Amino acid sequence: QPWEKFVFKFDSAVDADGFDRRSRVANRVADKTNAEITISTERAPIYGEIVSARTEFERVFLGETVFIRGDEPLQVGTLYSVTTGPQKIKSKRDGRVGFAYDLTGKVRIIGVRDGVFIGTITALYHPIQRHQLLIPVIDAYEFPMPVVSNAPIVGTVVVTKNYQEDLLGEQKVVLIDLGKEDGVKPGNIFRSYLHSDPGTHEVISAKDYLIESELQILSVMDQFSIAVILH
Repeated sequence: QPWEKFVFKFDSAVDADGFDRRSRVANRVADKTNAEITISTERAPIYGEIVSARTEFERVFLGETVFIRGDEPLQVGTLYSVTTGPQKIKSKRDGRVGFAYDLTGKVRIIGVRDGVFIGTITALYHPIQRHQLLIPVIDAYEFPMPVVSNAPIVGTVVVTKNYQEDLLGEQKVVLIDLGKEDGVKPGNIFRSYLHSDPGTHEVISAKDYLIESELQILSVMDQFSIAVILH
């Protein structure tokens, strides 16, 4: 029949098998990671507290409106990081002390009414709840090129309440009790080694030959550094 001779004409961008050549998955490599944690030797200034929200749920979601009581005048249009609050971190290696902050997201101030600041959640890393605090914005950490250290440096990974050891894995951001004063630079690669059986805790060897993970330094403070677990 004539209708059996019909030939479907593909668009020039569609190949003979019907695949659209314009539809492709981009080959992208991440160049930065979310700032879900930070640390400093001094307490970060607290600019305000989320006291209310428009949602009835306990957790505040991305794009939600929140109401903030400002400890200091907040700037309309300015972005702030949201945190659960400072946690005192003490190194078991040498006793140095810092203040770590688990970051849950970011909020932008969009207005003020009757002394109450109005904000909208623009980034969400972990659940944001009422009574979390605003601190100066912490931007994403960029992945630097690997940098060779001038000499071997030994440090310890320290964690906060939200970062227990059994939850750590690839691409997780952690803290190391080493900083500029110890000669650490962004891009340095560190290795952690297994010395004892994780189940029985019996010593396998005191020597460093069982590699457990590799970490890269993303940002360096005076006495502490931010690192990401690579493997």
